[in-house]
Amino acid sequence: MKKKIIYLIAIISLVIPTVNKVHAANGISISSNVSTMKIGQTATITVTTDGMHTFSGTASASGAGSGSLQIPGMFAGMSEVFYVKANSYGTITVSVSGNSFKLGTETPSGASATIRITVPEPTTPKPPTTNPKPPTTPKDPVVVKSRDNSLKSITISEGELSPAFDKDVLEYNVLLDPSKTSIEVNAEVNDAKASVSNTGKHDLVVGENLINLVVTPEEGGQAQYKLNVYVEDEPKHTITYDEKDYKIIEHFKGASVPESFEEVELDYNGEKVVGLYSELWKTNLLYLSDAEGHRDFYIYNQGSEGELVYVSKFVLLPIYSEQYLLLEVPVNDQKRLNMTYTDVTIADQTFKGFKYDDPALSSFSIIYVRNMAGEDVYYQYEAGDEAYQLFTDTLAISESEYQALVEAYEGEVKNMWFGMGALGIFIVGLLGIFIAKINKDKKKLNFYKNRSPQAD
Repeated sequence: MKKKIIYLIAIISLVIPTVNKVHAANGISISSNVSTMKIGQTATITVTTDGMHTFSGTASASGAGSGSLQIPGMFAGMSEVFYVKANSYGTITVSVSGNSFKLGTETPSGASATIRITVPEPTTPKPPTTNPKPPTTPKDPVVVKSRDNSLKSITISEGELSPAFDKDVLEYNVLLDPSKTSIEVNAEVNDAKASVSNTGKHDLVVGENLINLVVTPEEGGQAQYKLNVYVEDEPKHTITYDEKDYKIIEHFKGASVPESFEEVELDYNGEKVVGLYSELWKTNLLYLSDAEGHRDFYIYNQGSEGELVYVSKFVLLPIYSEQYLLLEVPVNDQKRLNMTYTDVTIADQTFKGFKYDDPALSSFSIIYVRNMAGEDVYYQYEAGDEAYQLFTDTLAISESEYQALVEAYEGEVKNMWFGMGALGIFIVGLLGIFIAKINKDKKKLNFYKNRSPQAD
């Protein structure tokens, strides 16, 4: 508790301004609100009597300041205030003097009091004392070595890189035809302080050829860029489709193999060739190249005796929410009444199908497809609404055909009635002739009957 009181007194002494106060005899005192000042500042001086004396006199400042007060008469317990201004450095002496009368007496007594206020000269701060450090010898700068082990480019004399070059891609494929026996490979490092090895000319063989380009940086680990160069063998088999000859390619380098198909050996004219088979579609595929070098997958099917049933381009066609495999219509089924087997285009793909001969049905096409259940069916496609409908052999007819059929039917009905009328007339005529003949024969019979007795 005692410590708390001491702390409180200390805080109050910091908050309340310093008061310079002097008490004198005979009930007079003088005080100042400050004990030090700067030049130009003003101090408040208070002259006070106690409760037992009255006072009259003067108060004034001398020395480093100025200010005065005339006190003609001040009752007991009263105060008078005046101001003193600091004019120069030094000490300001503030004094009050006069006569003091104690209450109940008529004889004055001399009374005085003095206080001093300091106006100090400003002090120039001394510079901090520093201990000079001895000079240090500069260190050699730290050299950071490059760890860049990438290439800026790869160029080859034959074929193309797949995918296109990217410094962050470390493996590429190159497909070459059978005539290529060597390839020149050049590479440029991304950082001048790195190096690359194994560039230059490389001899090739039919099949797989691996070329590794090794990049060594100024510091750190190496990087290796792989080039898988595949040289094709000369195709051994040719197949004819749509009156064109195609070569059978027995590898799938650079090709996007359709989903669900796996590499297998297929029979072709009594020999084994490399192809694809899908259990999902129950379908074989061959990878074929035309005379211009365009390659694609084609459906390939042989009969039980090895004869070629059909070949058609492999196309997966989305019909609503399912995929359908487009089929070539068998040759024996490529002729239909009022239709022509020709090129049709659906979803930016062109393939074989049926088109109606009637111009009024030009937006309709018939295609032959296999669903994922392995069933081969026909679908009718209407280009205007992009709509599909399962197709049966009940052929659609146009409005003009319908009107023609109605007119033909009505004509046949009229002809039938005309025919029946003519037939009726003909029958009546025959009946008349028949009756007339009967009557004539009857007359002859009667004639001969009448003559017979006379002849006897």
